Amino acid sequence: MLKALMEKHDRRMTQVTTLLELTVVWAELVVALILAAVVIGMVVHISGATFEMFRSTIQAGEKTQISSVIKAVLDTFIVIELFRITIAYVRHHEVVDIVLETALVVAAREIVVIEAGAKDPLAATAVGGTLLAIGITWYLLRKSLTQNDRG
Repeated sequence: MLKALMEKHDRRMTQVTTLLELTVVWAELVVALILAAVVIGMVVHISGATFEMFRSTIQAGEKTQISSVIKAVLDTFIVIELFRITIAYVRHHEVVDIVLETALVVAAREIVVIEAGAKDPLAATAVGGTLLAIGITWYLLRKSLTQNDRG
């Protein structure tokens, strides 16, 4: 009698656990779809603004707006990378390398958009040091993962 009650309890717990797991999977899917819609909207908006900036830059022949176009293009890449991180996280993949790659893009963007006559060389040095640290970390992580795959 006690054994039958225990088996019935175990079956109910398994059913509840399965239901909870399905609920989490559906919630993750809904969040991923919402994020996908937001990211697609952002990419379309940024791409449109970039195209308009580029068109006006060519028509006006102004070289000063070229850095604005570069900033907008790099911002688009950053948004896409952030979306990749979200997808990897939802799929329960390792996201550390993707986060480091995104950080490299962000730091590189900062270096690219630093104006030639910047008044604060310390800020440029800090961004360069950050880029170097992220790059070394990314390299060591990749090297470690490659060695683990071989061994």
